[in-house]
Amino acid sequence: MSLADLRDIAVIILAAFFIVQTVAVIILAIILIKLMMEVRDKADSILMSTQRTVQGINGTANFVGDTVAKPIIRGISFASGVRRTVRALAGNSRRERR
Repeated sequence: MSLADLRDIAVIILAAFFIVQTVAVIILAIILIKLMMEVRDKADSILMSTQRTVQGINGTANFVGDTVAKPIIRGISFASGVRRTVRALAGNSRRERR
């Protein structure tokens, strides 16, 4: 076997490896594209579910704010106003205590 024959065999082996590598890269690219499509579909459903959950939480927060927090704030404001009115009528202000 001459040096030219060894060179030809090496070129054939390298070409075979190159073909196998190219096929493997193409297969991996196809798999990656399919995986990305699945992830995108699942991400869309997760985002929709999250958006519905956030809307529900927003509605709950508005309900609690309207039915619980506002009446409590009004009651405390009213009590504070009554307390200041009583102090003003009684002539007993905080400035005089100091």
